[in-house]
Amino acid sequence: MVFQGLWRVRKHKNRRSDSTIWHYTVGWKLASILNTRKIFQTMVGVEPPEKPVAWFSKNRIWEPTASKMPGYGLPKEFLMQANHEECGGLVRIGIQERHAPHGIQDLRRVAHADRRMVDGLIRTGIRMGANPEHWRFTRKAVSADVWTTIEIWDGKSQWLPFRPETLEPHLIGTQNLIAR
Repeated sequence: MVFQGLWRVRKHKNRRSDSTIWHYTVGWKLASILNTRKIFQTMVGVEPPEKPVAWFSKNRIWEPTASKMPGYGLPKEFLMQANHEECGGLVRIGIQERHAPHGIQDLRRVAHADRRMVDGLIRTGIRMGANPEHWRFTRKAVSADVWTTIEIWDGKSQWLPFRPETLEPHLIGTQNLIAR
């Protein structure tokens, strides 16, 4: 079965605590994350000398900046639903906060980000309904060894534990994956 090896590893680790932070993404990106067993740093908008980072959020519902569809000024709930419907569902991967120890206030120092870029990121996030104080990051890719849970949004009101057999392969391209 697709993802069998990863699922066996995850079953015993499906636990959360108050220090869980989330990498939010959309369903069509899940196959790549599971195949590589890593959450990689984003290269979007990164210009040298800035270094890429992997983003996480303390937001327990949805991080608006993880949206793949534009939605400035739209209610967060609408943006979340639109991304769920148009991008193969919503996914979140939990890790302990210690694995992404930096907040937005550290972005200039740790990732060598330009002040104007950081200010623009904060303004854009706020316009999208995000709280920049929730943002966490790390300069390293985050391997599956430290993931504590993977959850899929049900499209209505709750996050449910990831079960590989419930995936719709045509939505996220799982037909080409091999079990690990």
